[in-house]
Amino acid sequence: LAGMLFVTAFARADDQGWIEESNKHAQVLLEVLAKYNPEAASRLGVEGHDAEVIDLKPQYDTRQEADLTAALAKLKAERDTISDPRVKQDVDILIKAAQQNIDSSMLNRRLMLPYSDLMKGIFSGFHDLLDERVPKQRQAAAVKRLHRYVGAEKGYEPITTLARARLQEGLDNATLTQPWVVEVEQDLKNTDRFLDGTRELFDKSGLRGWKGDFKTLTTQVHEYTDWIRSAILPPARKTNQLPPEIYADNLKNLGVEMDPYELIDRAQVSYQTTRDELDSL
Repeated sequence: LAGMLFVTAFARADDQGWIEESNKHAQVLLEVLAKYNPEAASRLGVEGHDAEVIDLKPQYDTRQEADLTAALAKLKAERDTISDPRVKQDVDILIKAAQQNIDSSMLNRRLMLPYSDLMKGIFSGFHDLLDERVPKQRQAAAVKRLHRYVGAEKGYEPITTLARARLQEGLDNATLTQPWVVEVEQDLKNTDRFLDGTRELFDKSGLRGWKGDFKTLTTQVHEYTDWIRSAILPPARKTNQLPPEIYADNLKNLGVEMDPYELIDRAQVSYQTTRDELDSL
């Protein structure tokens, strides 16, 4: 979702009205993003979510799909009231983004084990938040976010516990495609590097009150990666080949609307043509 939200960067000082209206519509999707992936929303500059953590509670994917569907309906209704063609164009982009995210989520939920590099995600969020260009008052929220990651605040469970539970649910479904073994092995190798990088970020920040929670996070992450090594690595798929529907969806998310098989045919024809030309030379 984060990668499909567009913000207008430049405009004449006397022509800000339509941009403000367009940004108001963009908030509809940003609110959904902030609810389920506040780290990404914070990275985009959405205020008020620096201390919040990603939602990996049960049925997070279907809950997000439901909220995106509601947001999509709201955007479609708003579109009918818009007169400025520039705003309408932006809302069309938002509508397409919402629909694409719904489709991708449903497809991945049906076909793929919900595996990702957890420690990389944690590091990336802190890397953005503790960047020296971020105001110190915002950076202070990193301590609270860490506190929540380890489940030390009431109402929060350790992020590793939640991630493991979601993966276990997927393992119970034998029809789901496993992650690529090379990817899992590399993620395991990178774990300590990301932990060290996160510690360095906190050290350089000058913040206080994080060391105890970071020690807890380190223990939790190592226990989680040990479980990944025993439960996820053995059944991991041995080739990088994806289900055709996932491959096609990934291309679509990159802006390639063409059917993959047609793309393959064109590439083969182009290759053969180039090879014939080389043979002639």
